[in-house]
Amino acid sequence: MAIVIVEDESRVLSFLSEALRKEGYVIHACDTYEAALESIKTLNKEIEVLVMDRLLGRQDAITLIPIAKKEAPQARILILSTINDPAQKAAALDLGADDYLGKPFSLVELSARIRSLSRRQESKEGRSGNFVFNVKDLTVNALDHKVTVNQKPVDLSNKEYLLL
Repeated sequence: MAIVIVEDESRVLSFLSEALRKEGYVIHACDTYEAALESIKTLNKEIEVLVMDRLLGRQDAITLIPIAKKEAPQARILILSTINDPAQKAAALDLGADDYLGKPFSLVELSARIRSLSRRQESKEGRSGNFVFNVKDLTVNALDHKVTVNQKPVDLSNKEYLLL
């Protein structure tokens, strides 16, 4: 899973990047608004989760949310911020953020929230029918439990389907 982390505090960025790499994630670290914008535009289809510090120097990273939604619509957005005002949280969520985590936070909670966002993405992919597997002339639609060979339907019992 590819995660873009946007954090202007170098120690926090380094800590988060290393900790999440150890969990098996592919990390793209950005320390400025401009670097985040560039990563969103270049990595667009690869990004699964975008973890952004809300305040990047003098810029508010929530202005990146509409851009990220346009460039990488599959990406889930998690905002990290010391701004814990409910109205500010609501504004970020209304712009399209998928989650908002106040600072300070624990790494355990951050990891759980990332896993939760991933499950939401997997669930969305499943509903849109992206679980179709092809091997030569065999096609298996894991969502609909339908199998075809040479584009002709194959009737399978539940046990046969599970074995397949």
